[in-house]
Amino acid sequence: MTLRLIPESSFRTVEWWLRNRRAARREAEKLLAEAMSDAVSLTGPLARAGMTGKGPPGDPTSRGAARVLQAREAIAEAEAWEKAMERAEKDFPPGSEEHQIASLHYEAGWTLKEIGASMHYEKQTILRKRDAFVYRVAWYAAEAGLTRRDSSP
Repeated sequence: MTLRLIPESSFRTVEWWLRNRRAARREAEKLLAEAMSDAVSLTGPLARAGMTGKGPPGDPTSRGAARVLQAREAIAEAEAWEKAMERAEKDFPPGSEEHQIASLHYEAGWTLKEIGASMHYEKQTILRKRDAFVYRVAWYAAEAGLTRRDSSP
């Protein structure tokens, strides 16, 4: 049994962001580009002239604006997570063992067993150093309001 300093759901959320940090930003930017394109096409003169009365009721302009806002929120969230990860990387610079383990595990996709074999460490040492990095990111993410308090330990 391992001692968790943060709820399991928060730990998994941080791990997800560490694995997907670059892809999440690209996806959010892609959503924004699509939303902007849709918003322009929904509000242009050709869109108003071609309306036949079919389709969902409501205001197409507000739907387009809502999609743009959602995409901008996704970008802001990705940027905030990136800042939290960058702050943790300042505490554990690229030459540190914690940073190396996190990079190999979350970015390169190595298993903890492979990392332990390459660095000549036991599993517990690898887990402790990985957890130290994840906890630091979680701390900075909590300071930025990115994680919500969970009732489960």
